[in-house]
Amino acid sequence: MRRDMEWKARRADGRRYRVRVRCFGKQYRFQFKEEDAESWDSRRTPEIADLETLRDTVRRRSQRRQASLEDLARAEDLLRRARGSAGG
Repeated sequence: MRRDMEWKARRADGRRYRVRVRCFGKQYRFQFKEEDAESWDSRRTPEIADLETLRDTVRRRSQRRQASLEDLARAEDLLRRARGSAGG
């Protein structure tokens, strides 16, 4: 994939945060930044809602040929594994 992806999200408690995803070496690298933070946090685990947004974003990009079907499969696999570990 050619470009980074970035979006804003809101937690259940109403706090907003930004998510940045970079595709590097066939892996997605997530970074998070709270609205009052100065630096990005790359150690936090993405929530299922973040992974769903990633999948939807990659799907839209693949329709415009800005992402490959392999990128989409990788995003769907991340979401599937997260849902499996959250349920078990």
